[in-house]
Amino acid sequence: MKKILLTLFGLMLMFSGNVSAQEVTIDFSGSTDNWEIGTTKLIDAKEFTYGGYTIILEGTAGNGYRWYDSGNIILGKQGATLTLPAFGFDVERIDVVGTSSASASVKQNIFVGDEAVSTETTGAKDVTNQYVIAEGKQVAGTIYTLKVTSAHNTQITKILVWKKGTTVAEEIPVVENIAAFNALEKGTKATLTLTEAQVIGAGNNNIIVKDASGSICMYNTGLTYTLGQILNGTITGTAGEFKGYKQLASMTENSLTATEGTITPTVVTAAEAAAAPLLSGPYKIENAVVKKDGNNFYIMDGEEKVLQLYNQFKDANITLAEGTFDIEGVVGNYNNVQFWVTSLSSVPTAISSVNAASIKPAIFNAAGQQLSAPQKGINIIGGKKVFVK
Repeated sequence: MKKILLTLFGLMLMFSGNVSAQEVTIDFSGSTDNWEIGTTKLIDAKEFTYGGYTIILEGTAGNGYRWYDSGNIILGKQGATLTLPAFGFDVERIDVVGTSSASASVKQNIFVGDEAVSTETTGAKDVTNQYVIAEGKQVAGTIYTLKVTSAHNTQITKILVWKKGTTVAEEIPVVENIAAFNALEKGTKATLTLTEAQVIGAGNNNIIVKDASGSICMYNTGLTYTLGQILNGTITGTAGEFKGYKQLASMTENSLTATEGTITPTVVTAAEAAAAPLLSGPYKIENAVVKKDGNNFYIMDGEEKVLQLYNQFKDANITLAEGTFDIEGVVGNYNNVQFWVTSLSSVPTAISSVNAASIKPAIFNAAGQQLSAPQKGINIIGGKKVFVK
């Protein structure tokens, strides 16, 4: 590794003589593996050169790896690195462009040696992460390393290196409601304004929020809002989409306030819920007959499966089972439309218990005639002979 880094320091002289552009682009996009990285997962440190630039990719034993896949580098997990060449100009900022299939949870940062020299980011899905280099580390010739700092994968299609004094201030649009945020182009960073928006589903890194204009999933934000809460304020993140429903991911700022609220679901049939827009609700399906098929549970109409149930929010109080239930939840999707359950209550379909003390035994006389009350002589009460004086 030291030998490789010495090689990179030597390259600095070449870059100092011919780099005068404000921005350098390290490009992995396209349908051809121009860098000849290969598609096999490897952990060993290795140099790769293309377009006059040499980088080093390195994994970590038992944990990190790297390979090339259709126009991007896949780098992961924790400890995996991409080391840039030394540049002959002061570097103010390094931008790392993610992809639509990258993790929305991955954490990464820029390092010089073992020292972090920027602010760690979360998420690479449909986002360009910008790393402003610390003042004392912007000097020409410094070698910068992008490192994955969580147990996730990052996917990189381009790296943009900005010369000091040439960076363009990031303009973050502010949108007035969820519908406006959902209309943004995928990958756009924006600030969403929430006004009296209610949490209609929460758990498992998902928070489904609904305002008067629509619904959105705030994914892997680290926020801990609970079902029914009312949100007001702003939150900044990246517009995305997963399985057909809209997301706000890679949150960078949050000034939301939460107050307690009450969920008031709309009563619908299972068929109506199955035809409703994704993330719509909250809905209540009454007297739903649930049956299991394989590992999945479905609301049935006779022998026909109408709607799959799923405990998307991983609520420990919800156990899916066969029977008849009143079910509340939100319309979701994975590979098919699902009903993401937020409340499940059993509906009695028969007498569940009998008070034995309240049952009066049948009474007969010796001739086998049923009596309303015991009479003098021999009576048969509850199958036993009883003599009444």
